[in-house]
Amino acid sequence: MEYMLLIYRDETDAPEYGSPEWEQMMAGFLAFNQRLIDGGHWIAGGGLQTTPSATTVRLAAGTIPTVLDGPYAETKEQLGGFYLVKAESLDDVLDLAKGLPIVGAVEVRPLTFRPTGD
Repeated sequence: MEYMLLIYRDETDAPEYGSPEWEQMMAGFLAFNQRLIDGGHWIAGGGLQTTPSATTVRLAAGTIPTVLDGPYAETKEQLGGFYLVKAESLDDVLDLAKGLPIVGAVEVRPLTFRPTGD
């Protein structure tokens, strides 16, 4: 089965891009990526730019779509990245999610379908 891991954290606590702390954080993610690859779980993944770069398209029935600057909702933790992985069971993917090198939350959801999937 395929699962989406949505990574949420407080982006105000993130280290500055290119700093030694940022390099250390990225080393943790690169090690996690390799764990996914070596275990045959990797499909895709990526980090997102911070919320000031976000644009939201608001869609409602019977209305013209509205484009808004920024994320739709203000929260303590922001969506910072994602992984799309393969796992045999929810327990297996939860074990993977527990290995992410973050302080924050990981939302795990099974995919219903992926038209371009294998």
